[in-house]
Amino acid sequence: MLYNISMTKKKKIITIVSISVSLVLVLTVCLLLVFLLKPQKANTVSVINTGQNIYVKSSVAEGEKTYRFKFVSGDEIKEFDSSSHLFDITNLLWNGDLNFGDNYSVSVCYVDSSGILAGDYSESVNFVAQIKLASPEVSIDEQNLFLNWENIQGADFYFINYYDGNQFVKIKSYETSFELSTIKGGDRNIYVTSASEHEYFLESEKSNTLSVQVIHELLEFDSAFLNSENKTITIYANEFIDEILLTVDGKQYKIYDFDIIQNDGEFEITFSISLIYNSNATFKVSPVGDLYNVFNGEPTLVTLT
Repeated sequence: MLYNISMTKKKKIITIVSISVSLVLVLTVCLLLVFLLKPQKANTVSVINTGQNIYVKSSVAEGEKTYRFKFVSGDEIKEFDSSSHLFDITNLLWNGDLNFGDNYSVSVCYVDSSGILAGDYSESVNFVAQIKLASPEVSIDEQNLFLNWENIQGADFYFINYYDGNQFVKIKSYETSFELSTIKGGDRNIYVTSASEHEYFLESEKSNTLSVQVIHELLEFDSAFLNSENKTITIYANEFIDEILLTVDGKQYKIYDFDIIQNDGEFEITFSISLIYNSNATFKVSPVGDLYNVFNGEPTLVTLT
């Protein structure tokens, strides 16, 4: 009886040892298979910004592999799988899965066809996610009074750009339309760009260019004052003026030579009338129009200071 009990214990020990050895062998084989089947470390990763699209690019893996791109910003880690070594992240940025303006450290690893085994990540590269805004498509209404365009994603405002013959003009607008009669009249080639308050949204390329003939109605002057001591007239206007019509008791003079200063959108215009000054005369001033810039208002009475 004692012999049978002893033999039974020995058999149990041998069985346990055999199972342990088998488990070790199986684990060793599994680890060996993992080591042999694990994809190699990815070589490189790079970022390509084409203006309106941002891609991350890996070196091409051998065999049937997919790609796992890792983005690290501060304590945040995000991973995205791609079947292609060239991965477009533009929609991820617009959708908020990644953030414009954040500084990312990005790396890539290869993943086997089963999606289970992944290799080591490559060395990382840093980039800030910024993009160039899309260009508007500009149209004009049938009466040639308004420019119109659709809202651009990411844009906070727009620039209306044109050359008025003397200088390049860039007008900021928060609307998606622009009244042409508000600018100086003439033949104009006008285009629009979209822009943003955020540094990570870059101003767009120019829109389509429209050739339009602008008719502008000149505004009446806000006010005008005569300094009797130095015999000068000072005019305050809401727009730049090329020429002034001075009326003295019904007699008219065209004034070309004057000083002009712009302060917060208002123009201060000053000129001398010493050669025609008469303390008893009545002085009136008005802007002088032309074929494209028409004045239909009333002359402004000059007030003595």
